[in-house]
Amino acid sequence: MNWFYEYNGEQKGPVSESELDGLIAQGIVLPTTLVWRDGLPNWTPLAQVRATAAPVGGFTPAAGTAQCDSCGRYFDAGDVVQIAGRNICAGCKPAVLQGLQQGTMAGGLSDPSRTGPPWEHRETLGLFPAAYQTVTAVLSRPSETFATMRVDGGITEPFLYNLGVGGVCLAVRVVYFALAQALGMSFSPVSQRNDIFMAGGGIMVMTVLQIVGAFIGTAIGSFIWSAIFHVCLMMFGGARRPFET
Repeated sequence: MNWFYEYNGEQKGPVSESELDGLIAQGIVLPTTLVWRDGLPNWTPLAQVRATAAPVGGFTPAAGTAQCDSCGRYFDAGDVVQIAGRNICAGCKPAVLQGLQQGTMAGGLSDPSRTGPPWEHRETLGLFPAAYQTVTAVLSRPSETFATMRVDGGITEPFLYNLGVGGVCLAVRVVYFALAQALGMSFSPVSQRNDIFMAGGGIMVMTVLQIVGAFIGTAIGSFIWSAIFHVCLMMFGGARRPFET
């Protein structure tokens, strides 16, 4: 079976099972790398469709190498250190130590199974397909989708998603009500036509302002509602991760 994979924004392949194992061992293909083969409906993170920690096909990593438990790449054993009982490479060491100092549950170690929703792979999937697939996944497969969402890595990706999707939804609502109002006015008596034109211009201006306000409100609301949710978790002892999560 042949595989295709994404590397630096480009499609690579096809490669065989054994060749894919070699790419995994070299750190070229990671658990979060988007892959595709016959039978898969969409490009999917490797960790969701194939084992990566223990390569199949009889492939054995080179002697004297060790796998970093944070990024999944293989390095010379001398370049990997033990932190909190796990192998960590030099590149991942600062983030892991910072996580331990902050007392995060994962100690700064990213879970390879949490590859993120399609939105976080929009460079390969495309902006609109990634947003659509994420919305569809959340609505149709919530348990599976939330299980793959990252719990670290910053707030930029989820904030942009909330701003884009949430803002667009509110903007569509604003336009819907504006059209409904304009349609209702179209049935007014002909004698009021001048008033209708003037009112129509006012509706357009208000609609534009409300659309802008929808995106501003979504941006501010993202932090307000997240804060309320986090405080509620703290009150009942459920806040096991930082506000970022």
